[in-house]
Amino acid sequence: MYCKSCREPVPLDSKFCLHCGAQITGQVVTGPLAKPGEKPGENHGEKPVVRPVEKFVEKPVDRQYRDYVLPFNQKVSYGRAWSAYDVSLYYWQTNQKLIRSELNKLREEGWEIISEIGPAGFKIEESNNYFSNNFTIVEFRIKLRQQRPSD
Repeated sequence: MYCKSCREPVPLDSKFCLHCGAQITGQVVTGPLAKPGEKPGENHGEKPVVRPVEKFVEKPVDRQYRDYVLPFNQKVSYGRAWSAYDVSLYYWQTNQKLIRSELNKLREEGWEIISEIGPAGFKIEESNNYFSNNFTIVEFRIKLRQQRPSD
């Protein structure tokens, strides 16, 4: 695409010319152009083509959403130095292979993962006593979306 004012090439999605600053609206010129002072087609092949700019209109996409939930319901007890984040990181590292294989199956079915994958997916409840931290790993949850098939 070329600027109508200075006839320099500009990127297709430009709103303004990078060379002269002219606003790119309405019509754009594509193809080789003559520089100012030269006749179109002289030493440049064919005449330039002027076409109207097509406006991009985003069409609404119908999507369905769901949660992938892997229940754990395990009660564990660790020393006082462990936090809920430490427990979620440990469970992510030890169960990552299982979780990723399940998520790959969902991807093959056309589901797109839209939430964070990793330790943040674990829901952990914490209860403390004087000697240790008690945790309940409730579940691992990921949010998914899929484009609905059009009828």
